[in-house]
Amino acid sequence: MGFYRHTFFTLLSAFVLFSSGTAEAQSYQQFMRGPKRIEIGYSFCMTAATYTYHANAVDQSTISLVDTTYREKIRTKGGFGATVGTYFPIAPIGDKGALAISLSFMYNALLWEGSSFSYESNSETGTTSSGSGTVEMALPVGVDYKFGCDALLDKSKRFCYTVGAGAYPSLTATVYKDNAGAGFHVLPYLKAEVGVFAGICMKVRATYAFGTLKYINYNEDYGNVQSQTSLKGKSALTLSLILMPFSWKWEKQDWWR
Repeated sequence: MGFYRHTFFTLLSAFVLFSSGTAEAQSYQQFMRGPKRIEIGYSFCMTAATYTYHANAVDQSTISLVDTTYREKIRTKGGFGATVGTYFPIAPIGDKGALAISLSFMYNALLWEGSSFSYESNSETGTTSSGSGTVEMALPVGVDYKFGCDALLDKSKRFCYTVGAGAYPSLTATVYKDNAGAGFHVLPYLKAEVGVFAGICMKVRATYAFGTLKYINYNEDYGNVQSQTSLKGKSALTLSLILMPFSWKWEKQDWWR
């Protein structure tokens, strides 16, 4: 008898949860609007790094160890990129706010100071390029608190802002002087943005990724000479102008009602 009673209450609980979940899903259908949350943007990137070269060599004539160390702090003198992304609301917070999961793809190119990109034609291999710079592809994923028009998909709300944090996985390829390197990194990031609705939603965003970025890191051993070369950064800041091209479809109503 106890088994049947337990089974009955289990089925009843499941039915109640399913019913409430269905009602909640129906109420959320109005804010799961796909393309209306698409974001595209142009970015300006900046960072700094330390270039280090360290070598130990044996002087055969004196049978002594020669130590050579060179260290230089460099910055980017230019950086640009593009981003595309979206966000998925989790739950409303208050009358004008929402908690959301954000996902973006970023493609950035950075030019290190004291260098320039150049291109030349090669009859055998085609066009080649040289210079000192970094190409980065990133896929930041995070949790945002959003307030205002883009949280509600409500064009009657004039302004909006967002604060968020998450993980910043990225793949970089770098050339600096005669050195090259590639690496995969996963860093934490912080994000803040403010925006206004004027025909469409337009926002200014700052994304700050922090932690060790190993752009170049390798060792060489030539018998009598051992060397270490690295180019390491500590953080990266990206400023973006974000447009939401489909936001003109937003309605003048609360998104969860």
